[in-house]
Amino acid sequence: MTIKTDPRYMKSHYNSEQAHLLSLGIQFYIAGRVTYLFCLIDSFLVAPLLFRHAIEYFLKGYLSFDHNMLELKNKYGHNLLKLWNKFKEIEADDSLGKFDEFIRQFNDTEFMRYPKGQENLKDGQKDAHEIDISLSFDDSITNIEPDSIKWSINTVDELIYIICKRMRSPISTTDWIEQRYRKNDALFNGNKYFKKSANNGALTIRLSAPPRMDKK
Repeated sequence: MTIKTDPRYMKSHYNSEQAHLLSLGIQFYIAGRVTYLFCLIDSFLVAPLLFRHAIEYFLKGYLSFDHNMLELKNKYGHNLLKLWNKFKEIEADDSLGKFDEFIRQFNDTEFMRYPKGQENLKDGQKDAHEIDISLSFDDSITNIEPDSIKWSINTVDELIYIICKRMRSPISTTDWIEQRYRKNDALFNGNKYFKKSANNGALTIRLSAPPRMDKK
């Protein structure tokens, strides 16, 4: 399989930071799908956290084209809302707004890092180990708490696919994932967006030079 390069995103040096961020993104994404597909009931709190990390790393990979690591760390941190809003600002595509509520809710999974804590218990509360949020992980579930974080695997798959499809990288991130991880069934099982590459050969990259500007 041959992947063409996009001259718009070619740099004079290898963007190793972006490559690292994308590598972490796909690892968290696959780990999340494995957890979702094979141990959902026992890991219903872990799966969304894995997907949250995946989305964060893919967004940071996108922004790393013109942001250095210090900017990503200090300006955006782990805030999905800030990362998402910057992504939308650059893309200037109103259709991305359909994910706004999902991102807003998924950003709150950050609070799952720590239990409530004895010092924060209110009158009548006894369980210091609990967290202050609840999650719904399946569109078919109707008897959920009103303030639950609502998410589905299809939304996660679609969002990550869209970010990867628009990745400001010299090679197609979606093509790379579909070819590089074609033997990873967990990535493609039930995935409506990423499709396993039918090519079993080696992955080659065809370099495309930026268009020349004729001097007057």
